[in-house]
Amino acid sequence: MIEQQTIIAQSFEEEKAKGRLLLLLDDIEAATKQLSSLENESESLSTKLKDLEFHLDELNLEKDLLSTPPKPLSQAENEDAEGKFFPFLNSLENRHTAALGNIEGQKQLASELGHQLSRLGQQNKKLKAEFELVESQLKAEELSLRESNDTLEDLEIQLDEKVKENEYLLKRCEDLKEELDERNDTIQNSIIAQADQLREIYREKQQQLSDIRRRSAELRGDLARLEKQQQEDLQNTKQSVKRGSQVGAWRNERAILKNKLKTLKTQYLNEQKNIESSSKRDKELQYKFAKLLGEDHNNGECELARKCIIANIEDTNAVKEAPVANKDLEYERDYTIQLEGELSRIKKSIAVFTECRENQLKALNEELDGCTQKGYIKLLREEFADIQAQLNKLH
Repeated sequence: MIEQQTIIAQSFEEEKAKGRLLLLLDDIEAATKQLSSLENESESLSTKLKDLEFHLDELNLEKDLLSTPPKPLSQAENEDAEGKFFPFLNSLENRHTAALGNIEGQKQLASELGHQLSRLGQQNKKLKAEFELVESQLKAEELSLRESNDTLEDLEIQLDEKVKENEYLLKRCEDLKEELDERNDTIQNSIIAQADQLREIYREKQQQLSDIRRRSAELRGDLARLEKQQQEDLQNTKQSVKRGSQVGAWRNERAILKNKLKTLKTQYLNEQKNIESSSKRDKELQYKFAKLLGEDHNNGECELARKCIIANIEDTNAVKEAPVANKDLEYERDYTIQLEGELSRIKKSIAVFTECRENQLKALNEELDGCTQKGYIKLLREEFADIQAQLNKLH
């Protein structure tokens, strides 16, 4: 805005200077014409003055001729001349009077012409002085105009540079706007895709958690059935223990089985703690969802969750196609790895339970035929009571 006002003021000053220059040029042209007219008039008067001086010289010569005495005449000529003398004398006197009048007129005219020539000379000098003043003003105005033109050219160059710079900045802004629009579209699509991916991962984790819970329930059922089967096997062993005879070997086998039961008990307790930890994590995750997104969070699939994810990604100014750092996703991954480890341990526990049951049944069947002594039956009852107490603690 300031540059435009400066340019307008400079253009106004230039127009004003041009107007003054045109007026000076008109004055100079008029003075030149007047000076030329005066010079022509002076030349004409000089010519007239020369003509009058030449005529005056002729009159003076004629006066001198008239003033010289005439030559003596002969008698005949004298008589003839006497008749012509007076008319000729009158004519000469008239001519002399006319010549004197003419001379006086010519002198007066010469005086007037000299006075007029002097006056015109003074006017000429005055006009020359004015012309020199106007010429100096013209030179000053031309110099000022030249400087103004130079300044105008510099301003035009600066204006062109500013225009080019503004055009470059405008083009750069348009390019940046297009790039920003493209990045916004890409980030928007990426956010939607990542949100869908996170929802899909959450569904998968929920499904895996449901499968793990179902599998845990199945394992609890298998454990209960295994305990029931062991009790039944123990009852059968009690009924047929009377036929047993190898007390020492039976004690060793029972000690081994007891240690295995302790190991199984420890594994069972660990699995139960893992299940409780998983349930606790589930509750914490639901609490976080409810705290962040409200009660109707729909497991992170509501509109507020989508807006939170978009705002989080926009605030971080992520680079195009950069991986999104998500603590919840890392937490879910760690939780999935932990659940997979727990599932693997549960499967191993089932295999150990199955192997233990088979080994126990095998050992009981081998010892069934020889276990008939009363001391051995008493020992079996003590072992049974111990096992029953351990099973009650497990429940």
